[in-house]
Amino acid sequence: MAIVLTKQSGRSDQERFLALFLFIYGLVKFDQLYMHTNSFEIWPHLAGIMFSLKLFLPSVMYFYTRSLTEQKEQWFKRQDTFALCAPFIAALVATPYYVLSAEQKVALMNPLTRDPVLYERAVLGCQIGLVLFVVTAFTYLGMSFKLFRAHTSRLRMLFSQIEDKQISWLRWVIIVITLAWIWYAICELWLLTGKQPGSVYLTNMVIEMFFVGFIALRGINQQPVYQESNAELDWVETASNSDKESVYSKSSLTEEARVEIAKKLLYVMDVEQLYKDSELSLRTLSDKIQVSEVRISETFSQHMKTSFFDFVNQHRVREACRLLQQTDHKIVAVAFDAGFNSRSTFGAAFKKYIKQSPSQYRKQHSANAASRGG
Repeated sequence: MAIVLTKQSGRSDQERFLALFLFIYGLVKFDQLYMHTNSFEIWPHLAGIMFSLKLFLPSVMYFYTRSLTEQKEQWFKRQDTFALCAPFIAALVATPYYVLSAEQKVALMNPLTRDPVLYERAVLGCQIGLVLFVVTAFTYLGMSFKLFRAHTSRLRMLFSQIEDKQISWLRWVIIVITLAWIWYAICELWLLTGKQPGSVYLTNMVIEMFFVGFIALRGINQQPVYQESNAELDWVETASNSDKESVYSKSSLTEEARVEIAKKLLYVMDVEQLYKDSELSLRTLSDKIQVSEVRISETFSQHMKTSFFDFVNQHRVREACRLLQQTDHKIVAVAFDAGFNSRSTFGAAFKKYIKQSPSQYRKQHSANAASRGG
């Protein structure tokens, strides 16, 4: 957390949300260790502090995901006050426990000294807290996956290479966190039935600390996907999160103008072979043909029925097909010559458009050429 807050590179919203997530997660693990080692007998007033605070974890992970997948700095919005609901309810539920004396709290932990009525209330409070956590977790994890879908749509509108911008590591992190929190809920239910999980909690803590360390390291090294904020690109945010038809329906761009723009786009691709630039972006294309990014995107969507990403990569695959047929260059060299920046990206795009791998395509056309020659 200290490294995240002091590195001062990238965007401050991303760094602070990641630091907040690490801080709360650290407190949750400390609280579990505190209970596991019976430290509540020494410091009983610390017991239960994390009961409501841990409910912030799912929302903070969502806020971090949002900061990584949006073009502009993302702080708290009015609708984000929903994140306070579950912790607030949990705090209300736990209030009767918080006001107990130190002796009553220690006694409640021991089956021989606990008050049965207080214990039943405590168990009910834990059950309510667990339900609140599960509901909050799955709500915000679902919202995080929705952000990823919008992010991918936005990338396809702006860039011709998106593999290094998709933040796949965070997608897998959220999947693993989902499974981890399901397991956490099972362990809590196990404990509430009166059985002790034994070494399960300690084992979980060790595994989770390695996992959280991975999140921290990747977060520290994560660079902003959108290196600069452009007020003129507000339409991208809207178009990637809603119906594109409704976004472009208010446009003043005529069909004749779209046809002219399409001709310019085809010219720079077919004649000038702009697709060979592996870092080609919508902004670069806009500067080249002197047409705004909004109008180019509208032409792709409404007239050409494709995206910037697909338009460019179809030209690259077409060029790769030509090279595979007419040259004996290695496949990786063909990929780079056609404008791709990695063999894996090339292979995925080639299979998508040609329905077979580059090596299969070359072998098939070599066989066809040999049969014609024979």
